[in-house]
This record gives sequence, structure tokens and C-alpha cells, in this order.
Amino acid sequence: MTASAYVNILLDVVATLQDTVGVGGTVRALRLGHAMAPEGVTEYDASLRIAELTNSARVATERGAQVLVVSATENGLAFLQQLRQERLRQASTSFNAALIILTVGTLIVLAGAILLFTQRVKTGTLTAAAGVIANITSGLVFRFSHNANDRLDKLARGIGKLEGTKRTIRLLEAQTERH
Repeated sequence: MTASAYVNILLDVVATLQDTVGVGGTVRALRLGHAMAPEGVTEYDASLRIAELTNSARVATERGAQVLVVSATENGLAFLQQLRQERLRQASTSFNAALIILTVGTLIVLAGAILLFTQRVKTGTLTAAAGVIANITSGLVFRFSHNANDRLDKLARGIGKLEGTKRTIRLLEAQTERH
């Protein structure tokens, strides 16, 4: 396989990462910058670092380009899997919080309804209003949980693409070794 073929694979890996986590995330995934400096790195700086990586692959030998592609794929995959674990934890936590708030809100509404039927109108109205507010809050937290699930789906697609790229590289390496 030629160095230019590896460059094309590298460009595909970079594009997948950028679609999944943006330019700053791509720099972190490929370990092109300082791990704690993503907020300090402008999009322009991040784009330059990515361009330097792809340019170094273009001028590298076939073996050098292969090493860059394998490294980028492995680092990107590890980064996305780590990010997926963190987002799974966040999604689970937000869903559980929404469920608890919804349950408490429903109980408050029921308590307000009972107070209304037992002729304690002022207390019942206040309690029912508090329950409605809790249910609205729960709805917002459920919305946040839904958005977290959408981000998880996007990560899963990115992980799937990089795993496919990794399998392709292994097949190409095996084919090259046979010839």
C-alpha cells in the first residue's frame, strides 16, 4: 500500500473525529496538543495542528505514514470510547434525577389534590402549584437526558467508523505482508 493511501485513510479518520467531537476534540483525541489546553487552543490553532499531522503523513515513507494512521486511529478510538463512558454516566445520572423529580412532583400534586378535596383550598392550591413546578423541572431534565442520548448516538457512529477503519488497516497490512 502506498503512503498516499495511508494519507487518505488518515484524512478519513480526522474527518470522522471532527464530525463527532469537533476540531478541538480532534486535537485532544489525536494528542496533538497539551491535554489540559483545549479551551486555550483556538479553532485556527487546532486546524493548524491537524494540517501539520496530515502534511507529515504526506512526506513520510510508507511505513511512517502507516504508523501515523495506526496511531491516529488507536488514539481517536480510545478518546471516543472514554468520552462515551463519561457521557453514559452523565445520561444515566440525568435520567435518574428526572425520574426522582417527576415522582416527587407527582406526589406533591396528589397531596395538593387531596388537600383541595378536604376543603383546605389555600394549602391545596399552593401544594398543587409546587407539584406542577416540579413536573416542569422534571420535563426539562428529561429533555437534557434526551440530548445526552443524541450525543451518545453520534459518538457510537464515530466509534463504529473508526473501528471499521482499524479493521481495514489490519486487512491491508495482512495483504501487504503476503505480497
